Amino acid sequence: DHGMERIKTSVHLNTYLADNDYLIWGDRPDQKYNNIKAGTTAFALDPARIYLNKEDIYPRGSVARDEEAAAIEELTDLFYQLEKDGEKIIKKVYTKEDLYHGDHTDQAPDMVLLPHSGFSLSGSMRQRPLFATDDTIVGMHTQDDAFLYVKGRQNSQILPSHPHVEDITSILHHLQGESL
Repeated sequence: DHGMERIKTSVHLNTYLADNDYLIWGDRPDQKYNNIKAGTTAFALDPARIYLNKEDIYPRGSVARDEEAAAIEELTDLFYQLEKDGEKIIKKVYTKEDLYHGDHTDQAPDMVLLPHSGFSLSGSMRQRPLFATDDTIVGMHTQDDAFLYVKGRQNSQILPSHPHVEDITSILHHLQGESL
C-alpha cells in the first residue's frame, strides 16, 4: 500500500511552466490539453508527469528530436529552482530512462517529479494560481512509506529481499495458486 501525508499546499505545474514561458495557453480553457498552443515546450499531467511537446507526437508540437535533451536539462534546472517561502519543492527529477524500461517506454512521460514532503504536484490544465490550498483534499500519497504485507510464514519465501512494484503481479498469482 502507498503511504499518506498531509498537504501543505498544491503546486500547479502548468502554471509554473506558463509563468516561465515553457507553456503557452490558448484562449479556450475548457479545451484543457487541446488549449496548448504551438511554441509550448512542455506540459504537465497528473501525477507530476512532464511531457515534452514533441513535434512528431503532438498536434502543435514544438520540440524537435535534436532539442529534447537540452529541453530536459533546462526543465530539470527550472524545477529544482521552484520554491515556496524559501523551501524547495522538488526533491528529485527523474527522466524517462531513470524509471521506465520495456517495449512501451516511448509512451512514458519524459520526466517525473518527486516533491518534498507536503507539496502536492498538480497537472491541472486550467489556469490556476501557482500555489493553492484546498480544504476538501488534505492528504496525498507518498512513496517513502509504502509497504507490502503478505500474511503467513509459508509465504515469506516468495518475497524478494527488496521487492519492487513490478513483483506484485507474480506474488499475487503465487498466493492465488496460479502461474503466470
